[in-house]
Amino acid sequence: FFPIVRKLRELLKDGSLGVPRCLQADFGFVGPTDPSHRLLDPAQAGGAMLDIGIYVVQLATMTFGTSIPEVKSSAILTPLGVDAEGALTLTWKDTASASLLFTIRACTPENSVIMCDKGYVRIHGQAHCPDRMTVSRASTDRGKFVAEEFSFPLPKLKRGLSVNYPNSEGMVYQVEAVEKCIRDGLLECPEYPLEESLSIMKIMDIYRQQVGVTYPSESSNCSVS
Repeated sequence: FFPIVRKLRELLKDGSLGVPRCLQADFGFVGPTDPSHRLLDPAQAGGAMLDIGIYVVQLATMTFGTSIPEVKSSAILTPLGVDAEGALTLTWKDTASASLLFTIRACTPENSVIMCDKGYVRIHGQAHCPDRMTVSRASTDRGKFVAEEFSFPLPKLKRGLSVNYPNSEGMVYQVEAVEKCIRDGLLECPEYPLEESLSIMKIMDIYRQQVGVTYPSESSNCSVS
């Protein structure tokens, strides 16, 4: 819902960068050490995937579509069994691939790069609230690109208000999208339809099954069907 993401959708749709082929994305910060914190507590569905991994997974489905790819996962688990760090390789057969990293044990650049056959896009962090990207279009000389930067300033906070996380004032764009859907009588958002939500949940479930993360409130074979 961020303006920079809407601009990215336009670029991918108009074909000026060609066909998206590959994606690399990361999202990470050093999280808490208290095992009772929600990020580390299994009873509160802790772990990196459910907290921040969803952002890089959604970027992949937005770029390559909602069909379920082949998923290969690895993770570093805490003593309580939630994922402190995870890595995903997603492969859409003969079409596209994504390499995703998310962690609450290290600081990452929080950059995402979508590589197409006529150039690439670099989305600059914050990973969950981006406001800037660089579009690099291929020239006739291999390895040389013509770069163009796009930037959309975040909305201003009212005096006396603050946010908990960097750039989170931009979450107002999501609120505005919900308000518009309600005014228009819609049951789902065209920019983020239910089908995409289900695809993301399926990928996240496959990841958790592969790395062995389950929560007390669910059975070991819990999945979205």
